[in-house]
Amino acid sequence: MPALPKNSKTSRKHCVMLTAQNRLLCDHTLRCMLTLQGPGDYSIEETAFWSERVYSHVFRTLNEYNVVLEGILLKPNMCLPGLDAPTASPAEVAKYTTRTMMR
Repeated sequence: MPALPKNSKTSRKHCVMLTAQNRLLCDHTLRCMLTLQGPGDYSIEETAFWSERVYSHVFRTLNEYNVVLEGILLKPNMCLPGLDAPTASPAEVAKYTTRTMMR
């Protein structure tokens, strides 16, 4: 799956499309995969920011489509800096990834 666009309105439309397509495939389970890493020099903080925005859109959309959240499988992304940015330590990745999922 291609990376989600870094634009709130486009991300929202993408989540609605994914939810509608997956809802048609199965009434009781849903697999949602997010890919947010790619070329660029963006920071781990920026990845965490956009991950939080995407998760917010995803769960709002899932609720709008009456998806039973207990029946979904969400494959979260790790918060990583861009491929052209300095590498983050495993502790930093764990910190930002967990914080993002807890919000």
